Amino acid sequence: MNPLENATTINPHVGKWVARMAELCEPEQVHWCDGSDAEKVSLTRLAVAADVLVPLDQARWPGCYHHRSSPNDVARVEQCTFICTESAEEAGVTNNWAPPGEMYDKLHGLLGACRT
Repeated sequence: MNPLENATTINPHVGKWVARMAELCEPEQVHWCDGSDAEKVSLTRLAVAADVLVPLDQARWPGCYHHRSSPNDVARVEQCTFICTESAEEAGVTNNWAPPGEMYDKLHGLLGACRT
């Protein structure tokens, strides 16, 4: 799989980052969002089929769906959110802190678990 095959970006840095993440995670495919109406329809159908979105009464509220966030959504897991700077002082007293190199090592190890 070539993650840049259908790339819609002209930014070489974004392309390199996506290629590196694909190398780490080994996904079956990479989808480049183009923001088109066709893409919106396709992704909405997939979300409805997976019960991620529940269509509301389309006669009364066309194009509206109900979505509940998952209890394990990362936005609800503050203890797993870190500010990664060279010093803890830069992160502030109310934030979790880790040095960037340490966190990169940890995250790359976790990304490797995507392959199993």
